Order: sequence, then structure tokens, then C-alpha cells
Amino acid sequence: MKSVKVNLEGEISSFLVPLLFVLCIVFSHLIGRWLNLIALTIFIFYALFNTTVKSYVLLFAGFPFANIFKLSPTTLSLLTVCELIITLKIVLDKIRTTHRINLHFLAGILLYIGYIIVFSVNNFQITSILKNAAHLVILYFIIQINHNNPDYDLIIKRCSIVLSISMILMMSLSFSTTYMRMINDYLRIVRYGYGTDYLRNCGLFTDPNYCSLAIVMTLSFSSVLYYYKHIGTIFWILSIPLIVFGLTTYSRTFLLSICLFLLIFIFLVLFPRHHFWGIIIPATVLIIGFFAWSGRFEIVNRTLTRLTGQADITNGRMALNSTYINYLIENPLVLFFGRGLNETRLGTGNNVHNIYIETVFKIGLVGTALFSFCLFNCFYIAGSGKKPFATKIPVIMLLFLYFTLAGFSSFELIYYLMICGMVANISNDYGIDTKKIVTTL
Repeated sequence: MKSVKVNLEGEISSFLVPLLFVLCIVFSHLIGRWLNLIALTIFIFYALFNTTVKSYVLLFAGFPFANIFKLSPTTLSLLTVCELIITLKIVLDKIRTTHRINLHFLAGILLYIGYIIVFSVNNFQITSILKNAAHLVILYFIIQINHNNPDYDLIIKRCSIVLSISMILMMSLSFSTTYMRMINDYLRIVRYGYGTDYLRNCGLFTDPNYCSLAIVMTLSFSSVLYYYKHIGTIFWILSIPLIVFGLTTYSRTFLLSICLFLLIFIFLVLFPRHHFWGIIIPATVLIIGFFAWSGRFEIVNRTLTRLTGQADITNGRMALNSTYINYLIENPLVLFFGRGLNETRLGTGNNVHNIYIETVFKIGLVGTALFSFCLFNCFYIAGSGKKPFATKIPVIMLLFLYFTLAGFSSFELIYYLMICGMVANISNDYGIDTKKIVTTL
């Protein structure tokens, strides 16, 4: 076998810029909002003087802080500005080069954007339209244009690591009462549980369930890299804190989804590729599960009480979904064309807690078909070959979680879709394909 040396200095320096970027965002609420402008400037210069694909590392680093990466609570998130900058750079790069534009994707995105403009005229918001277009371009670029990039695997690895670190930092900050008080106005909901004997942690997201979604998708991302042996010990160093932080949300969604994730992870990742951990981890999970079921962990007890202490385990979600389904059936025009991209809910009651129903409610079956066509052109790569089923872990978790969560127009969805697409096109691990030993972080 041939040994391949990793440029450790280059690896370290590649994480310094994302670290500086995130620290500027974090300290902007302690020192001054102008630090957010410094963070934006760092992103612009990094995007200009590096290949476009490397800028995705900064996007994933800033993702957990999107809700506070603003000049004021009511202004546009500067992470959205970063996404628009990347989109503009992608378009300009395509114009300057001889790369051919996929006509199917181009036609699909033009039809989709034109459609949502027409059918959102009653509640027209230009930022929503631009964000939808930018998200599709960003998704297409990272999957279709860069899947043959020699640095593709390295970029994915960095995106996964910085996302995990940023998530841990974000969740750690949420335990600081002083910091949370400073950003209170930036979050729709800071914490749940007022009037009870405990508080539910939302991180810097707007809801503990959506915080849980972010944690599970971060774990799913790194689990595929661990399967391919692109990351090693660092997987455990980053994953264990994330699971513990997830329990602080007291989310039934998290408890159910982490059980599903661990089951899939053990059978699809550990047993086939990591035989030692394939014995240790299941045994550890069984022991911890036994103590948890015996009532030894108060944090689990409270979540189980929430899970079993109500007659309706869905907490009214099924009834709410039925209301929206009945509404769509009774209103064929809405069923086919939707009520508009920026509509959030019916006149009375809560918004639907199911992204599939929500999508139809917003853009109708026609819009859903056009959006799905765009996604197909983003994800499908002819001749890509059969991939291990482990690469489907993020997709499985995403489909499962969004049965009880909404967010079609939310900023998070594009990052979860990127995770699904990026890991689907990652190379086989070097140890198998090229007989090389590669030192992993």
C-alpha cells in the first residue's frame, strides 16, 4: 500500500476562516452589530478569491446562526445575502466559461419561478422568490457541476465537520441565560416550558422540534462520511455531544428520530464497516436504554412523560393535517395551484405540521410537480453507479422527520437537501478503491 500524506497545515488553515466567520457572528451580539458586517465581508472575500465550491464550507458553518446573523431582528438574514452572492457568482462563472447549462434544469427553474410569481401575486414578496431561485441554483451547483471535482470529497468532509462544530457551539450558547437574553428579539420562540418545572431548549432555532431536526441531519451527514472512513475518531467526539444536546429539547420528535437513526446507523454503518464499534456501540446503547427505561435519567423521563402522558401521541398534528387535507379536497383550485408561496396557514388555527401537505397548500400539485422536476435535475446523475444504502441515511431521516414538521419556505430545507445530494455522490473510501492509507481527522 502507498501512504498518502495529508497537508495538516492546510487542513488547519482551512478551518480558521470558518471559525473567524462564526466568531464574528457570535460576538456581534456582545460587542457590536458591525461584526456581522465583518463576517459578511469575510464571506465575500473568501468567495471571490477561492473556488465557488469552497464557499459552501462557510455556508454550513453559518447555518446554525442564521437567525441571529442579522443587523436587526427584522432585517434579512445575512446568510441569505451570502446565498445570493454565491448564486450570482455561479451564474457569472457559467457565463464566462464554456460550460453548457443543462437545458432541463434551466427550463424547470424558469417554469417553477414563473409559476410561483403568478400564483403568489396576492401576497408577493420578492425576497421569497429570489431565495427559492437561489436555493435551487446552489443545490444544482454543488451536486451536478462539482461531483467530479477532485476536491469534492474534501469539501464535503469540511462542510460536515464545520457544521457539527457550529451546531455544538450554537447549542452551548443556548445554555447561557445572558446570551439568550441578548438575542431574545431575534427568535420567534426562545424556549418552551413556561409555567412548568422545566424549559425546553431550542438552540438558536425557533422551535425545539426544528432544533432536533438540525441535530439529526447533522448526525446523518457525518455518519455517511464515517461509513466511507473519511472521518474517524472525530465522528464520536462531535456526535456524542450533539445527541446529549438533542435530549435537552425534550422533543418527542428527537427521541423517536434518534432511536431510528441509531438503529439504521448500527445496521448500515457499524456492522458492515466498523466491526469493533459494531459490537461496542449496540451493547452500550442497550445498557443506556435499560437505565433510561428504568427511570435513571431525568431528562429522558420528562420526554417519555410527554410521549406517553397524552391521549394523542401526535399532540394534535394528525387532526391538524386532516383539517388541511379536507380543505384541499374541498377547494380544487387550491389543490392544483396552491394559495401562494408566502401563505402560512388557514384563517384560523395553526399551520400544518407536515411538509408534504404544506407544499401542496402553498404551491399546489402543479407547483409541487415543477419543484420536484427541478429537484430531479439537481440530484440525478447519469451513470453514477449503484451506491451503498448507507448513503440514504440523510434521505431516510429527512423524509421521516418532515412527516411531523413543516418548512417548505424555510432556510433550513436547502441545507438538508444539499446534505442528501452531497453524500449520495461521495467517492468510495480510499482504502478500498485505491489501496491507499489516508490519515483522517
